[in-house]
Amino acid sequence: MRVAGRVGNLVFAVALAAVGAACGGDGEGPVIDEIQPASAMPGDTVEVLGDRFCGDSDADADAEGTCVENVAALVNFGEDQSVIRASISSYGHTRITVEVPPAAPSGATVVVVLRGGVPSNAADFDIL
Repeated sequence: MRVAGRVGNLVFAVALAAVGAACGGDGEGPVIDEIQPASAMPGDTVEVLGDRFCGDSDADADAEGTCVENVAALVNFGEDQSVIRASISSYGHTRITVEVPPAAPSGATVVVVLRGGVPSNAADFDIL
């Protein structure tokens, strides 16, 4: 019984870590702190500020915050069926500059960064 309990706890801990990573929580994955400005019109440029955009460690970026390796990353506006991919103009470990997609409908939405298929948290954003 005692061994089974430990194994069960281990599996539970691994499952929680995986859920945290997939949700951009305290595990692995990019984290969005804020978007500046918090609202903009389609075609405007905004900055997504956060951490771990290059990878899960500070060693994944140089002193200027530039990713040391190419990163397969996307920035999406919207969720579910209404996701529109943004055009990225610059990408670093703590800052991404993107254009609000021209086809984005006005109103409240969210922005999500995907790095290597791992999503960040969803940050609120208003399209004017």
